[in-house]
Amino acid sequence: MQDKQYPNVYYIQDLKYVKMFVPTILNALGIWPSLGKRKSICKRLVDYLFSFLSYSLIFASIIPSSLFWVFKGTTHTRVRMFTPFAYSIVIVSKYSILILSQDQIRRCLKYVEEDWKNVVNNDERNMMLEAARVGRRLVAISMSFYCSSIMSVRLIPLLYLGKIVDQYNVTIRLLPSPAYLFSLDIQATPVYEIMYSLQGAYGIVSASIATGGIGLIIIFVMHACGQLKILMNLMSEFSEDLQQKEVDKKLANIVEHQIRIRNFLQVVDHALRQISFLEISIGSLIMSIQSYCILTEFENSNSMVIIFFTISYCTATISVFIFCYVGNQLILQAEKVALMSYELEWCRLPDRKARQLLLVIIMSNKPMKITAGNFLDLSLKTFGDIMKTSFAYLNMLRNAIG
Repeated sequence: MQDKQYPNVYYIQDLKYVKMFVPTILNALGIWPSLGKRKSICKRLVDYLFSFLSYSLIFASIIPSSLFWVFKGTTHTRVRMFTPFAYSIVIVSKYSILILSQDQIRRCLKYVEEDWKNVVNNDERNMMLEAARVGRRLVAISMSFYCSSIMSVRLIPLLYLGKIVDQYNVTIRLLPSPAYLFSLDIQATPVYEIMYSLQGAYGIVSASIATGGIGLIIIFVMHACGQLKILMNLMSEFSEDLQQKEVDKKLANIVEHQIRIRNFLQVVDHALRQISFLEISIGSLIMSIQSYCILTEFENSNSMVIIFFTISYCTATISVFIFCYVGNQLILQAEKVALMSYELEWCRLPDRKARQLLLVIIMSNKPMKITAGNFLDLSLKTFGDIMKTSFAYLNMLRNAIG
């Protein structure tokens, strides 16, 4: 039975709709923060166990591949392996950041929960649901691309390429990522089967971490967009009744709502700016190197490897685009608020009230944005710059390596 002490009696189902499957993914990784009372000892032990298993699977895949890269790789092989290796480092970093940022993520989630509890009418609820609907679609798109990329990487060697015979007539069973374990023979049974299973499990963990990180950013930023729509609605209602008591009440609501949104975005940016920076950085790197690999394999007419690199390239591009698109939506919505603030009829108010309203207008014109590591603003302009940079690095690679 839903709790009716809050204005929005549907807040529980609304929150489930907004969060989608992100809590399930992060719970499986042991990093979903508790919003209510402190976690029980049993729950904390389970989270520690999940975190330990996740780290173990990640390093069980990274270490053998790193050894191959150092001791066995040729120049061409090292170029091809560089992006998966760098991506693995980014995955470890993102996972660690999510673990260390649980308190800040909890604060963000409490902001979201309180806003949904205190929706006062259906119009405001519909505005928030509209923004949440866009967020759900973006999370679903991100997850589908991450999963398709992981499946292509893990299954192509097994289903399509199978076994190859080298120049010495030795049959070699391929792995998703080349591995080397010194004296252990990777091709021997059961070493090969264990390594393949570990790399497959690592793929699931890495896709979950990536989806969880981008899912949190989408949820929080689209929630802020919904709150900005409500702020615009409060501003549009401001001029309807300019009686003294109504003006004071409406002005207080506008100021309180505006400050709350800015505080929320400040917490979100501080909690997840490193995640955004890592995603933008690795996405740019993957776009540069994978495009080079596509051109190289195209010359060798290696169709299945081309498909794999193309899927990887598209996943990185879509991921970077979604980050920038979400940030751009926030910027556009903030600009609409700024334009709406100019329409407030401050000239019909007493001087003291007019001065207070001018402060609201000034605050409304202060940009709202999410950054990647406090270096880049997430916007479509940034996405365009990243695409240009990736093509520049592609040309540099072709000139340097050939």
